[in-house]
Amino acid sequence: MTEQNAPHSDAQRAVITGYGAITPIGNSAASYWSALIAGTSGAGRITHFDPSANEVQIAAEVKDFDPTKTMEMKMARRMSRFVQFAVAAATEAIEDAGLANIHEWEPERRDRVATVINTGGGGIEQVTMGSDAFREKGGRFVSAFAIPALSPSMGACLVSMKYGLTGPAITQAAASIPPAAPRRWPVMDLVEEMEILGARSPKQRLMARVSQRSLIGVEVPWALI
Repeated sequence: MTEQNAPHSDAQRAVITGYGAITPIGNSAASYWSALIAGTSGAGRITHFDPSANEVQIAAEVKDFDPTKTMEMKMARRMSRFVQFAVAAATEAIEDAGLANIHEWEPERRDRVATVINTGGGGIEQVTMGSDAFREKGGRFVSAFAIPALSPSMGACLVSMKYGLTGPAITQAAASIPPAAPRRWPVMDLVEEMEILGARSPKQRLMARVSQRSLIGVEVPWALI
């Protein structure tokens, strides 16, 4: 029997217990869902820079996002936008799952919780910002935090640091939607240790399917706990 047609065991299953979302149509899972079923579009003219010289001048940008609601201002300034999104979405998901006190767990339990956050590329804007600073002003004007800020793994790192999670911090980067984790990756006893609260509604299963879709020019970080 091949791996592809082998029956799934209970050990290969996971239960989603909390949702978090920062998207072009809502900065929480609830507002995202309401806008989604209402058919709201998140597309509009680009506002993060002047797109006048570009043939394409529209994108689906996240709007009215305040990273300091879930991160300290100093850290938010140092980190790239995708890291801010990751921390915000993960914070909502953890609280939605009833695990806001996870940082108070015994060290042995926190050592058995993995943080898995994937990205389409990390803090890409840091590359252009650093290049511009180096070319226009010189190397000493390039931020010392440029490399950590652009690193795809920094989302998982900061979430694990925020909650004191000392298990594996896993990141995959891909041009489209990367899988949640490598097949058969030993992610400790993640499902058991997250104190699964039980399967949720068909609406949430649909939200999970929708979260697997991606469009170029769309900022959509999701967190599932």
